[in-house]
Amino acid sequence: MGRELSAFEKRFFRILYLIFIIPAFGYLLYNLLSNDERDWSNYFDFKKNEHYEGFVAKKYVDFNDHAIEKIVLDNNNIFNLISTEWYKQFDTGDYVIKEKGSLIIKLIKKQTQDTLFFDYRDIEIKD
Repeated sequence: MGRELSAFEKRFFRILYLIFIIPAFGYLLYNLLSNDERDWSNYFDFKKNEHYEGFVAKKYVDFNDHAIEKIVLDNNNIFNLISTEWYKQFDTGDYVIKEKGSLIIKLIKKQTQDTLFFDYRDIEIKD
């Protein structure tokens, strides 16, 4: 036969249960039930509705907006890039086209006239 827990030990284990076990279980349950695919689907729908076209006038990192990398076109359109690798490819004077209904940004380099394509679906992060 095992020994019976004292009142202090019972209280101690109840507190541990309330502080660690219940929040941990809630966190795991939330992560299992949250749908990352739905989040990406909403993001893609938002990006499909965007349209911009023009020459890159400026690029910068907006530290007032969570350090998001932004591109400013000559017609004052501004769009965000969430991929640092993409951001490195954009230079002042390059021509950018993003058509409504598409998830692809077309970048025509000013020096070489090479065309680069950036697909928003390539940046999706999957576990």
